[in-house]
Amino acid sequence: MTVIRLIRDGLLPARQVCVGAPYVIREDDLDRPAVRRAIENGRAVSPDTRQESLCFQ
Repeated sequence: MTVIRLIRDGLLPARQVCVGAPYVIREDDLDRPAVRRAIENGRAVSPDTRQESLCFQ
């Protein structure tokens, strides 16, 4: 949902081949200053306290 939120906010450029298809995101766009700021400022994180973060190894 973090990625979707960033895309909907216009901070992370992405495209879909058709509605419902996975988003295509350029790796370089993940390093954009606006994306980094959103993550650092907490905008990218859901305000829903029931949502948890999972750490995958």
